[in-house]
This record gives sequence, C-alpha cells and structure tokens, in this order.
Amino acid sequence: MWVNHHRMFEHIKRSDTGLLVINGLFLMGVTFMPFPTALLAEYLPKGSSDQATAVLFNSVAYFVMALFFNALWWYSAYRGRLLSRRVNTKVVQAINRSYFFGPPVYLIAVLLAFVNVWASLALNLFLALFFLLPNPLMAKLKVEATE
Repeated sequence: MWVNHHRMFEHIKRSDTGLLVINGLFLMGVTFMPFPTALLAEYLPKGSSDQATAVLFNSVAYFVMALFFNALWWYSAYRGRLLSRRVNTKVVQAINRSYFFGPPVYLIAVLLAFVNVWASLALNLFLALFFLLPNPLMAKLKVEATE
C-alpha cells in the first residue's frame, strides 16, 4: 500500500481539502489493516468456520482499501486537477487502467471467500503482488517522457 501511495504521489503535486479528506480515510484504512491480518493469523490455521469469516473480513478490508485508492487517484486525476502540469498523459491513462480493475477483482475475492477461502487468499495475494511489482509499461512511459 505504501509503495503504491508513494508512486501515486509522484504525479499528484497539489492538494485541496477533498484530497486531504480522502487521503486521511485511506491512511485510516492502512492503520486498520493489521486487525484483519491478525484475525487471519489467529483463525486460518484452525480450519474452522471462523476461518471463512476471517478470510471474508480480510477480503472486505482489501476491497475497501481498493475503493480508497481509487477515490484518491480519480479525485486527483480528474481533468488533471491535482496532477503535475508536466505529467505524461499516457502514464495517467496507464494508471487509470491498472486501478480500474482493482475493486471489481477484490470484490471477486470477497465472493470467493464464501466458496473457497484459499482461492480468495490467493487472489488477494496475486493482487498485492500485481500492485507491488513495477509495471514495465510505466517505466517505459517515464523514460519516453524524459527524452
């Protein structure tokens, strides 16, 4: 989450009250994330019905965080409102595409928790890795922008 937050703010160069409120909600969500993680650590090894509840709660927390991320980005990027004046529009479009599918896929992870806790956890892990690892297209676009 911190890596993507940092990457996002490479492009966001101005702020207003709306951004501060959304960012505050996002950061509140970040500070909340250890709680669902602790529930996973507590109930996942037990294999009981509580295991499914813990995975469901964890998946819902990630879904909400994806909504916060999107709200933060879309609020900032709408008509370039808070972005750097020199931002590469192709970079903005690439970020838009990558963030767009996050909430629906996290929602799938929520629904999977009702069917298969391991599939839900795997999908959450996949998404975490996807958003953590550098996007080669983004790196290429940044190089083009500096040339």
